[in-house]
Amino acid sequence: MLKHAETLLQASKADLLQNDSIFSLTEHLVLALGWSYLDTDLATTIVTETLSHQQNDGHLRHSIGDTPWCELSALPILALVLQRITSQSDNVQRIKPLLPRVEKLHAWFWKNRDPLNMKWIAVTHPVESNDEDNPIWDQPLGFTEDDSPVETSKRNSALLKQVGEGKPFSIYNPFLSAIFILNEEILVSLGKQFRLMTGAKRRAALGRAALLDRPWDGSIGRFRYVDHLNGRSLHPDCLSTHMPLLLGLPGHMKKQVLEVLGERYSTPFGMPTLPTDSPHYDPQIPWRGAVHTWTNWWLAPVMERDFTESFINLAETNGCYLHFNSQTGEGIGLESPVAAAMLLDIQQNMISNPDHE
Repeated sequence: MLKHAETLLQASKADLLQNDSIFSLTEHLVLALGWSYLDTDLATTIVTETLSHQQNDGHLRHSIGDTPWCELSALPILALVLQRITSQSDNVQRIKPLLPRVEKLHAWFWKNRDPLNMKWIAVTHPVESNDEDNPIWDQPLGFTEDDSPVETSKRNSALLKQVGEGKPFSIYNPFLSAIFILNEEILVSLGKQFRLMTGAKRRAALGRAALLDRPWDGSIGRFRYVDHLNGRSLHPDCLSTHMPLLLGLPGHMKKQVLEVLGERYSTPFGMPTLPTDSPHYDPQIPWRGAVHTWTNWWLAPVMERDFTESFINLAETNGCYLHFNSQTGEGIGLESPVAAAMLLDIQQNMISNPDHE
């Protein structure tokens, strides 16, 4: 098992079950996923406690508390977490009662995060897609090319102002949409396993068809974001615009995306958040060229095995970090139990799929 991974997860245990947890609810779910490989009963308890904060309309908030940040949405990864717990446990009676909560959460997203009925998902704030430092948001937040790369402090000030003033913000996001559609497809599988009827099959089919059509730009080999309030498409040159690869793309799309990733994002330590030939690339800055465990976690199942092995070797050598320097492999900041959970999941999936090439 990854060095420090279990220790880091154990250190998070007490905080996870407190009402004033330092972790967001998305982080609770990721940590539950990590715990599924150590203690499935505790993993299920973490999910159950997290869902105690789900609202009657299905909305699962970003975090516990009463600030404007808390009212934002957690990421829709609940189905994936329950799938992992189910795959690790022979005692899954506690899982079936949670599936209607997943259905309710997914229905909330379609109702509240698809204002133009495009069948893919918009965010009302960058934090809802776990990439608030991404250069994608510079233009919607009012920064120009002259400001780029925008200092983190400036962006954070703009984000805080946007939340505090309740300014309209709605960006259709292909990365988050791909995560959501994958979770719809997982809900279909869980529904069959537990003999539970859901609307996920139809929703997943519509979402996949829309995502692979409307935002795809074959001229540049990536997926566009749409700022629908301002009537403009966004074509940022960064890893997030290639992330629908996690769904498993049709042959021609997959080939084009992989070619771009191989030519412009190749490092010995995983995929950096900006291409290495970008004028704004900095291997040490998160979302500006560092390797982000979050994005590489989603990519690992659809990349070649040597990609996964090299990323796990990086963590075994240097530790469990949310970000790594993309040129040296050194961890940035402090080791994180959330990173440990994702890295453990990558490693265990690699072990359970030895034939993956």
